[in-house]
Amino acid sequence: MKIEKTTLINTYELISLENRHASGKITYPLGSDATGILNYTADGFYFIHLMANNRPLHKENNLLSGTLEEIKSSYSSHFAYAGTYHIEGNEVIQHVIYSSLPNWTNTDQRRKVKWSKEQLILSAKSVFINNEIVDPYVIWRPISIKRK
Repeated sequence: MKIEKTTLINTYELISLENRHASGKITYPLGSDATGILNYTADGFYFIHLMANNRPLHKENNLLSGTLEEIKSSYSSHFAYAGTYHIEGNEVIQHVIYSSLPNWTNTDQRRKVKWSKEQLILSAKSVFINNEIVDPYVIWRPISIKRK
């Protein structure tokens, strides 16, 4: 089923972020209560922020600094990327311009798009996360739809 660009344009909040393993096991890389925001704009830009809920605070309120343990905890509990996007059939291709993982910069991330009960479902195949190849499955709800 072909997706139209106008069906994506919105701001979304994260409902669920899970990794599906070949064994059938499902894991939650940022916890089962992860939070996030996604935005697709009419002029072809997007941004995504995903993070664990209740992240530990650093001892000092010092941007871009902290102990090695604080930096490791912050990096492993938050992921963000942004850039431009276009639609191909039932997929959104996100060209990454900015990313908290430098390796994703200047890459294309393909996501299969599916709508179900006023939820946007984005999925991918064979992504390297936490030293494993998994299929991420991310469910979003448009923020304009009343929270339950």
